Amino acid sequence: MAAVFMLAVAAMTTRTARADGDGGGDDDDHDTAALAVGSATCAVESDGLTWCAYAGVASGLDVAYAPVSNGTTTVNHWIRATFSGALNPGTNGWASIGPGTRMSNGKVVVGGGGATTKYTMTSTLRPTNLCSTNCPISEESVTSTTTATTLKFKLVDANSAVGTMSFVWGMQTSAWPAQHSTKGAVSVSLAGQGGSSSVSGSKLNRDVAHGVLMVLAWVIFMPIGSASTALKNVLPNGLWFYAHLSAIGAGSLLFAIALGLLIGRDEHGKDSKLDKHYSLAIAVIALWLIQLFLGVFRPNKKPEDGARLGFIPTSLRPAWFWAHRLIAPTVLALAAATIFVGADLMRDRYGTSDSAGVRFLRPGVLGGVYAAVGAVGVILHFAVDVPMKSRASRFKPTHDDDGDSRVAFELA
Repeated sequence: MAAVFMLAVAAMTTRTARADGDGGGDDDDHDTAALAVGSATCAVESDGLTWCAYAGVASGLDVAYAPVSNGTTTVNHWIRATFSGALNPGTNGWASIGPGTRMSNGKVVVGGGGATTKYTMTSTLRPTNLCSTNCPISEESVTSTTTATTLKFKLVDANSAVGTMSFVWGMQTSAWPAQHSTKGAVSVSLAGQGGSSSVSGSKLNRDVAHGVLMVLAWVIFMPIGSASTALKNVLPNGLWFYAHLSAIGAGSLLFAIALGLLIGRDEHGKDSKLDKHYSLAIAVIALWLIQLFLGVFRPNKKPEDGARLGFIPTSLRPAWFWAHRLIAPTVLALAAATIFVGADLMRDRYGTSDSAGVRFLRPGVLGGVYAAVGAVGVILHFAVDVPMKSRASRFKPTHDDDGDSRVAFELA
């Protein structure tokens, strides 16, 4: 079984790495489907310029432009981009935007912490080439608050007529030069006629999917699989084992998929809380693999059955039993700690989001889910398991159907 799940992880890892261009070490530059953007809303602002704004060209991104002078026929415009909500980098992070149809040919201004820098892009990797000679971007500035970051710059391209203009953008909640966590592309008309937008690798959606899958795996299926071993009175004749195998198998598959969603993400060292989440997760993964290994290579129950697989002696059965039994509650406790640290991270990053997934992954909600699962377990124990044991007329030391020495009850 361990081999099956490890192969599943490997296959799913390959698919994820190929399909997703978002993350710490990616260098892909795939196009993505465009979403319609409505017409711009124009108004004269306090600076005397007529600003035309496109609201929500991507969830959390507003783009506006203002002609430097009336009647211009080539690109000579002020550009303003505001990152907020799910794309808010905060006061410690950074945002970037600039002309280009994809990351490999963009010229962007990166701003955060009150400072800006212009770069010429060659891939989705962090740029190092400064945009200097004949750079179309000038007079750039950045304003960052706890709720939004706004980049503003002048864009001049005498060879481009006024019309639809393409921009690439990215952001990260950690300080520059941290690799972007989310990126995308947007096309808007500098004549106020609408455009299109595309977002590559939504960080919020991926984090929500990762969190929900982890909750399903470690709050629902894994505890059910662990508890099923105590239901041998309720599920006799080996049925408890099939319940155990099914629940652990489902939980392991969900866990593997959730891990695969993180392929390409490298945010180590950027946040102490995130580092704690990673450290706990590594411990959970290690114990999970050990449990799968123990499940596959368990010794036979009876000496007359001989060595399992020809080399695992039955004399190891007691040691195997206690190792398997002690690791189970340990990994469940570590998984719970990992989940709550992850929920705290979600609150820090997306606390203002109205996403149903973000609301579900709040620490208080998850605490309620854990309490509900525990309550169901207690009710089943006292309503089903205990009454069946209470009907036993006598007991004696014997071997149960798992072959482990303990007190077994015989029903009258």
